[in-house]
Amino acid sequence: MKVARLFMSVIALALVATACGEDTVEPEEGLTKEEAVALFKSMKTVQADTALQVLFSSEDSTVVACPRGGQAKLILEFETDSIAPDTVRWGTIFLVTPRGCKQVGDGMEFTVDGDPSVRDEVSILFINAFPAEQTGSFTGGVRWELEDRSGGCAIDMTLSETKVDDSDPDNPVLRQVHEGTLCGYESEVELITPIEIT
Repeated sequence: MKVARLFMSVIALALVATACGEDTVEPEEGLTKEEAVALFKSMKTVQADTALQVLFSSEDSTVVACPRGGQAKLILEFETDSIAPDTVRWGTIFLVTPRGCKQVGDGMEFTVDGDPSVRDEVSILFINAFPAEQTGSFTGGVRWELEDRSGGCAIDMTLSETKVDDSDPDNPVLRQVHEGTLCGYESEVELITPIEIT
């Protein structure tokens, strides 16, 4: 009797294992490191766009249209701190929640949703009205779609270096280096932004 019960238990386990194998869902195919860097660049590019169309605005938030489709909700906070008579720290905090926001980085087009959002902080120290030091961070999480793939990406990046490169006086640029973790990858990303000469 015991042998019969053992035999039946083995058969039952085999059937369960077979059923589970048939219903197995393939895991998400994550981004490569190159794609993760492109995703980060695409988000920073959208935020740096000064010509975004405002869809809705209230006292505490603004909804803008992403250039290629979708939208993003922005909540902006300002902070100032007088450290000394000639020294002031000025900061901004952007809480960004994208919704179907299409954006491009390194030639790759992503569709991004907040998971739940990203927080972009920048702090600048002014001494005698001149910027002396800049720090910042970019943290949070998003859901992304790239071609026929999709997944999630946690972001924890710190602004480690900022400098103006005027080696070409006619085309000066702002170089910013961000270091930290992108979608599970240890990363260092340099962003280069042209400076308009007025």
